[in-house]
Amino acid sequence: MHRWNADIEARVRALYLHKVQEKYENEVKAINTMIEHITDNRFIAKEEKRKDKLLKQIAEVKEYDEILDHIANEHIDIDLTLPLVSKQTDISEKSQAKSQASKSNIMEQRKKLVLEQIKLGENVTTPLLVKELGVSERQIRTVLDQLKNEGKIHFEREGKSGRWIAD
Repeated sequence: MHRWNADIEARVRALYLHKVQEKYENEVKAINTMIEHITDNRFIAKEEKRKDKLLKQIAEVKEYDEILDHIANEHIDIDLTLPLVSKQTDISEKSQAKSQASKSNIMEQRKKLVLEQIKLGENVTTPLLVKELGVSERQIRTVLDQLKNEGKIHFEREGKSGRWIAD
């Protein structure tokens, strides 16, 4: 694609498509000649089947040639660098924004669930929250730290252990 220019469609038609079409047509002629001189019905049936396939391919090539001819006559010049860069940037930015929104939403849901657990229970501990919510201890600690920084909970020490209490 980096070698694209306005004449590429015409070159594809001339250097590839027309040659393929000519080969298919020559093959059909050869099959017709062969069928005229052969008497074996199985071989004739096999060659007729091959000829039908080639005729379908010729029809397909001609249909494609008409479409390509229309495009080639327009001499469309395409700058492939700018649109690709901006599209990639747009896609990347949208993907990152979606990912951030998703992570933020998950975090908010976890914070809400943890806060509800703390409000309901008398003895809410990190291991209990891990078990109840089915997430890692690290994820629970992150949620607890955020809730603590927001002033929604605090930790009350009781000897070597303690518990979380909603404010």
